[in-house]
Amino acid sequence: MSRGERAVTGLNATQGSLLGFLHDGPRTGWDLLQEVEGGLSRFWNITSSHVYRELRALEARRLIRAGAPGARDRRPYTLTAAGRREFRAWIAQAPGPEQIRFPLLVTLWFGRHLDDDTLAGFLEDSRREHEQRLDLYRAVAAHVPAADPHTAAVVAFGLAYEQAILGWLDDLRVPAGVRPSGARLGRSTAPPVAVAVHFVECVNRRDLHGIARLLTEDHELRVFDEPPLVGREKNIEAWRGYFKSFPDYTIHPHAINEREGAVAVLGHTTGSHLGLPDEKERRRTLIWLAVASRGRVRSWTLIENNRQNRDRFGL
Repeated sequence: MSRGERAVTGLNATQGSLLGFLHDGPRTGWDLLQEVEGGLSRFWNITSSHVYRELRALEARRLIRAGAPGARDRRPYTLTAAGRREFRAWIAQAPGPEQIRFPLLVTLWFGRHLDDDTLAGFLEDSRREHEQRLDLYRAVAAHVPAADPHTAAVVAFGLAYEQAILGWLDDLRVPAGVRPSGARLGRSTAPPVAVAVHFVECVNRRDLHGIARLLTEDHELRVFDEPPLVGREKNIEAWRGYFKSFPDYTIHPHAINEREGAVAVLGHTTGSHLGLPDEKERRRTLIWLAVASRGRVRSWTLIENNRQNRDRFGL
């Protein structure tokens, strides 16, 4: 029997989670709610009524002990020896299969019965929600202790999931020509300079999702005289690998100008594969060329910073 199924003779998942939080020390019901809402609520549906109901049930089974009321009449709960034993037995059980509950998928299944504008609106609403969740996970990830790889793994799942959903929404092709609104799928009228600046910002944030949204399907990366890397997915993976190897990589623009159908960015980098101290890498300037089309980057090219190239692009 899995953890999700065990509810009569043992613990249900909400009870087990509460005992897990109490392993770290006494908590009031309010404290537990704050911890749940800080991350776990995105992976397991726990409401305030669930928390207080299950705390009463755990106390009745003598798995936790309530302390004296404190501020605002809140009572701290402490794990008992029996509670520790019950938690160890619960956590050692197989977790059980996950169940996907994604209301938008049900709507899309019957999407042929909706007009284009209504469906496009639903897609945009979903995008905004998942962008907010991605921001939440990033904030949570910034506060996960380095010595806690298990919580970090759960948060990493949340990050990967939200990035995957947003990428899926980017690539979504619905029958009858339905698309999320313009800028999201490349019909943006943003000027090329703004697109190039946004791309640099995404690189500096190590924002793979943002980069993916900006690349055209036939995107080309050209690094000096090396053969070009062609294709959106290949370039996303290339950036993923580069960020993993050089997590502090940053582009520092000095000047930017649009000429000859390209946006030229003069600047330097730090934290790159060159492996130089920042003060030395700052002296190695170069030029990036971005060719943008309909709000996306068709090519990203690195060229030498010399007089000829500066004059050519007005830098």
